[in-house]
Amino acid sequence: MKPRDEQRDEQRRRPNTRPVASALLASVVMLLGLIAAVPAGAEGAPSAGSVSAFGAARAMGSPAGARLDAPIVGIAPAPSGKGYWLAGADGGVFSFGDAAFFGSEAASGMWAPFVGIAPTPTGKGYWLVNDGGQVFAFGAARFYGSLGASPQGPGTPVAAIAADPSRPGYWLATTDRALVPSGPVPTVDATCNAPGTAPAVEPSGIILACADANVYLDHLTWSTWGESGAVGAGDYTHNLCQPTCAAGTFVSVPATVRLGYPIETARGLEFAALSFTTSGTTTSQVIVTSPYAG
Repeated sequence: MKPRDEQRDEQRRRPNTRPVASALLASVVMLLGLIAAVPAGAEGAPSAGSVSAFGAARAMGSPAGARLDAPIVGIAPAPSGKGYWLAGADGGVFSFGDAAFFGSEAASGMWAPFVGIAPTPTGKGYWLVNDGGQVFAFGAARFYGSLGASPQGPGTPVAAIAADPSRPGYWLATTDRALVPSGPVPTVDATCNAPGTAPAVEPSGIILACADANVYLDHLTWSTWGESGAVGAGDYTHNLCQPTCAAGTFVSVPATVRLGYPIETARGLEFAALSFTTSGTTTSQVIVTSPYAG
């Protein structure tokens, strides 16, 4: 069965950024599927994005074998028990069985990686949450609030969302643990316009327009480069493409740059999220990485 993948829909319901009450639950009821787990007696390990069923649960399909732009981070069941949704770290949603697809945030280029999905009690909608505490509602799901106006610091990211089964609303839970396990220092694909070039640590430039290199960050210097993120400064340079891109003029403005959300790829850990700020305006995007390890 092929997944009804994210449709890159243009009409996405954006949250306002009113914070929920400061007293978060001490615990939440989380239903997380066993993603890429090996059932007893199985031969070999499933590929990335696979779903393994245990007990009386039935596997309804998965995106295993597909080229995933980001790792799967959550699973939520349809109320009927005959389907489920999978959520990707880039905000993508995959639906299986009788679970309907209501939209996703895959095309948003969100800076903060998504960490969970929760369905409405009727199954006619769902919520996505990222580790910055922003909540996005789809289908019949209503937006009731988020932590977007008071985002959690890197030391206390949002880790999960759960829907109240009997009353309108949902819970968000934070953690004092880093979401990314300790490990080697991540790299970044700084030259996506040159396939085959190895990713780098603290590069002096990062290509943002992979097709023609008409947009890039250069003259970069880095104040921090660690296991979970990097911060630097340099110039944002882009081609005005006037009268044409071939004959256009490149202009540069000062920019601050942040990298985050390292994922495991075929060439090791690589940062998969980038944001840069120029003149007080921040632009965020999911950046190119090597093929996802799986």
